[in-house]
Amino acid sequence: MVGATIATAYYPARAGARMQVSVTFDSARRLVRYSERRGIPRISVPPGATDAQRDSTIRAAEASMRSTMIQLDYAIDQAVVSNRGGGKPFHAILATVRAIENLEKLGPPSARLERMRKLCGV
Repeated sequence: MVGATIATAYYPARAGARMQVSVTFDSARRLVRYSERRGIPRISVPPGATDAQRDSTIRAAEASMRSTMIQLDYAIDQAVVSNRGGGKPFHAILATVRAIENLEKLGPPSARLERMRKLCGV
């Protein structure tokens, strides 16, 4: 995507983040994607770790904590919400963006999206 803008924010701050939000705008500044992850594992890879050790460390950290991911793809009107990790089964749903973006049970994502737009001036 030529001229696209991607902005990412960590809440409450990058250090110790509990949530990550990313938004993608096309070259005409139209919203293309919104992505949110709640439950960000702390990953500490030892210095000098091999690729296999790094992979195992990341997998173990991600499996140890429950994570919710919300992905809204405005270009194709598709939303995916999933929960994984924390020793529980993986669950996901596929729906339209409109069906998900204003769900109160999710916070709603549209409120965080508007905050990101204001912060980015887009």
